[in-house]
Amino acid sequence: MNDVSYKSISEINSELPLVLIDFDHTIVDTDKMRLWMFDRIDKLGFTKEDIAKTYENAKNVDGSYSLEIHLKLLCDITHKNLDEASKKVFMELCPVQDTVYTDARKFIMNKSSDYNLLIFTLAEQKTQEARIDCSRLMNFIRGIVFTQIKKSQVLNKGIHKINDNIIFDVFPNLEFKKIILIDDHPREFEDLDPKLLSILDLFRLRREGDKYSTLETPQGIKEITSFNDLNL
Repeated sequence: MNDVSYKSISEINSELPLVLIDFDHTIVDTDKMRLWMFDRIDKLGFTKEDIAKTYENAKNVDGSYSLEIHLKLLCDITHKNLDEASKKVFMELCPVQDTVYTDARKFIMNKSSDYNLLIFTLAEQKTQEARIDCSRLMNFIRGIVFTQIKKSQVLNKGIHKINDNIIFDVFPNLEFKKIILIDDHPREFEDLDPKLLSILDLFRLRREGDKYSTLETPQGIKEITSFNDLNL
């Protein structure tokens, strides 16, 4: 899977369910962070002209705005160090830990020993990793799956049922009894191969007033309004 990379934080236990959790708009309030960044990014020495010039190209493969790619583009044209800029943005100017949803933090901290909790994210890896690190959640997750293609494509290619077990190609030598996906964007469920609906446990997180909350949850997908609603 050339479009997917994995950062291991602690050992995966195949006896426990694997839980794939989206990051933006699911664990963190990305819109809040974006507003902070736009308001304070000039403190890193970027001009408003630079910010405007790079904004249109700061897109993920699905066309959505990427905070991480924007920061990388700004560092490229101004020859600033991306690692230093990321740490300053995500720890000092726009602290990620202050944008983590309370219910998400509680769930991840309380369930870390009962499940293989992984962050599953479509983003530019270097800056997204800095954001996750600054979220103060690294001690409670087993790893991070980074993808440069839609998450639904990764699952369609990489999930296989072998007898009563499930294999995810990111971990080709492991078999799981249960794999769970939690995501806020209905598109990630709409584009799934229909056969996966009976293989995976799928939860669409539809927070009231959030970015995609006006979009309907696809048929057959469990809908929750917070992590407090999860019954795994």
